[in-house]
Amino acid sequence: MHTLPTTLLRTRGRPARRPARAAAALVTLLIAAAGLAPVQTAAAAPTVRHVATTGNDSASGTAAAPFRTIQRCAEVAVAGDTCLIGAGTYRETVTPRASGQAGAPITFAAAPGARVTVDGTDPVTGWVRDTGQVYKAPVRLAGTPAAPYGSTKYPGNEDLWANQVFTGGALVPEAAYPAATSDPWQESFITGGWQSTRSGSPDTCSTPPCTAVLTGTLTYDRFPALGDMTGATVYLAGGWVANSASVTGGTLDGGNKVLQLRFPASDRHVVLGGGNSTKFRVVGKKSLLRGPNAWYYDPAEQQLYLWAPNGAAPENVTAKRRNYGFDLNGRSHITVRGIGLHATSVTTDDGSSQNVLDGITAEYTSTWQTTQFDSNLPYAGIYDANHHSDSGILLHGTGNVIRNSVLRFSMGNGLSVKGSGHVVTNNLIRDVAYGGTYTAAVALEVGSRDVTITNNTMRSTGRDVINMNTNAYPNDGYRNIRIAYNEMTDYAKINYDLGAVYTCCNTAYTGTRIDHNWIHDPAQIGNGFHFDNGSYDLNADHNVIWNLRGGTGVSFGGFVESGKDLPYLKGNFTANTIVSAGNSTIFQYYANKEHVANLVLRNNILDGSRRDGKPYDHINGGTPDQSNNLITTRSKDGGLPDPKYRGAGTGDFTLAPGSPALDAGVPVAGVTDGHTGAAPDQGAYETGQAAWVPGCTFDGCGAAVGKPAVLVGTRSGKAVGLQGAGAARSAVQQTLGTAAGQQFTVAPVGGGEVRLVDREAGQCLAPAGGSSADGTPVRSVPCGNDAAQRWTVADTVLGFRRLVSGAGGKCLDVEGASTDEGARLILWPCGPQLNQQWTVVNVSTG
Repeated sequence: MHTLPTTLLRTRGRPARRPARAAAALVTLLIAAAGLAPVQTAAAAPTVRHVATTGNDSASGTAAAPFRTIQRCAEVAVAGDTCLIGAGTYRETVTPRASGQAGAPITFAAAPGARVTVDGTDPVTGWVRDTGQVYKAPVRLAGTPAAPYGSTKYPGNEDLWANQVFTGGALVPEAAYPAATSDPWQESFITGGWQSTRSGSPDTCSTPPCTAVLTGTLTYDRFPALGDMTGATVYLAGGWVANSASVTGGTLDGGNKVLQLRFPASDRHVVLGGGNSTKFRVVGKKSLLRGPNAWYYDPAEQQLYLWAPNGAAPENVTAKRRNYGFDLNGRSHITVRGIGLHATSVTTDDGSSQNVLDGITAEYTSTWQTTQFDSNLPYAGIYDANHHSDSGILLHGTGNVIRNSVLRFSMGNGLSVKGSGHVVTNNLIRDVAYGGTYTAAVALEVGSRDVTITNNTMRSTGRDVINMNTNAYPNDGYRNIRIAYNEMTDYAKINYDLGAVYTCCNTAYTGTRIDHNWIHDPAQIGNGFHFDNGSYDLNADHNVIWNLRGGTGVSFGGFVESGKDLPYLKGNFTANTIVSAGNSTIFQYYANKEHVANLVLRNNILDGSRRDGKPYDHINGGTPDQSNNLITTRSKDGGLPDPKYRGAGTGDFTLAPGSPALDAGVPVAGVTDGHTGAAPDQGAYETGQAAWVPGCTFDGCGAAVGKPAVLVGTRSGKAVGLQGAGAARSAVQQTLGTAAGQQFTVAPVGGGEVRLVDREAGQCLAPAGGSSADGTPVRSVPCGNDAAQRWTVADTVLGFRRLVSGAGGKCLDVEGASTDEGARLILWPCGPQLNQQWTVVNVSTG
């Protein structure tokens, strides 16, 4: 791995406690402390115990005689001890027998350079042919004939909500109609042309208990002949929140196209016929196994049926058996460092405290096929429960930490937070919440307090990025939550009526500060902040919100229909930059005109649609408490005043010389302290100070969109540079330096694509002539609208980045895999070769 010169690393704004880099965390293993769990007497000295896949649990645990399982080490480790784990896959749940102590944690760490995976799956063997290319094997997995899927809240270790199957570690989706793929964003849904009905009373339940059960029908004229579908599950998504129903009857024989359904009453808007569930899929019947790369489990026969991805006899098949790789319920002062989790998670509970997850990588932590209801909650828990508190990594209890980690692939949360004093910092959380429920990259339970969520990169979520939601009233609210220096993007991939940060309902967020975040480029229409239905006591400053695809910068609602006398629309918005084009920068709703003055605005740039001459879209008759804001329609229609952003097209909203926002703000104690001019600037950046950049910092976090970056080759350690003169300069490999010709702005152009704009000439990287032919040289050419100038920055399995051209889907490649100075860059069919893998690193410009 290359190392960048320190002069190239961009200064980042962040809290006083700067997180360590993941690379250092992976090799910082030994600790010097003594002591035992509170129930024990003090140990003489800490011990390093060793674990290896070639070991023996009857051995002594030394380097020469290691244990075979991590659990054996967990049974004997006491405060101050370290379990040092050798490379390999460990199919087990680790439950420490004792807690550590302050200054003397029990540490579970990967050995230096070792790739360690705690795996929640077990191998499936004994395959024989069933029919055609479908094979079967005897295995006991989750589910019964009466209940093939589960929904237990806080399930036990082997109480799975749904089964998962992998071949060679790659996910194989469950058989469904329509057929699914291994990519969670290649949706297995029917998105139109269907009708539904419902009957029963009441069909909504805002006040529990919510025990009513409704019936209904689903009609789709293009259903194939799938046979008797009784016992199948219909999963509905696409609106506010996902829902599910059981099929009670309906034989799809080519003539009949109707399924009979049964489902709990919740909210009339989201059940069948309600209009806010826009797509469906069907799972849970063998007849759905109609093509390769799919499986079905028969719980009555206890047989797994698989049509392998390549159509051949199954090999290297595993199935999920355990929910938790580490069970830290009731444990304290446990550190887990540098360990991977596959198809499993980490659980803590209200009795857990001071535990640290450092440098972990977790994938496929949670999955289900039915939504989760709770009759004791409003709307049967469709918003409050529904896997909100029990999916993903569980960070519950007091004072727990997760840092320097990658959380990826969860149908629910990346991270569930409950309790107080937790720290979530310097993590990459992505490809989560694709179940379409009120889950998120980070979901906080009501009552959470003194939690900090800082310097994380969070992207690709089905709904929100951060969710703080409850429909129960009265409630404990949220206190002293800090959400700062995070980048949030590519959210709203499944649902709508949401925000990157979403709060609800009739709930106080006392002492909460949301600051120095980038929010941009949802997958479809999405608000920046959605403070829904009676959220109040919210404070937001120094955030940059842009490119919302028709969403509102801040959607802020009271809830007068609730009849509750609460201080709706209460909050302080200071020094934010909101660029919303044809939509409102701030939109207020569901409140009285008297509530408008509860929102205090100072020093903001509000750049977007205006109505009736208002500074923002507030309730008629109310007068906002606002001053020293720059109000403009620049992003909508080119109107004045012009804030003079340095590069709005590339996501750079720092201010250029001559901007009317310079020194145009007013001091706000605790928020604008330390400004450099005669007065604070308007907007999120203070001229004269290093422009802050949010997000995580380790390799794999990716470039901060809109900021200068260098593209460094994984094989050579050299940078992409430009040589020659004129309008078309050749892209070549060069020794890394500080030249502007080696620096490119990663400029979003929509649809997940970017332009790579060189800082020397302001031109775009593209294949010569726009050709997609193999071997076409890549050059710097005048920027335009040509698809060949668009690139997708995609992850590789090694955690680096692949730069995929809009010209035929070819990859940026070093010709001949050369490591030589001046080697040409070309387009070539994408593959696993290292000369197509890059690290994209933000750099300082000053």
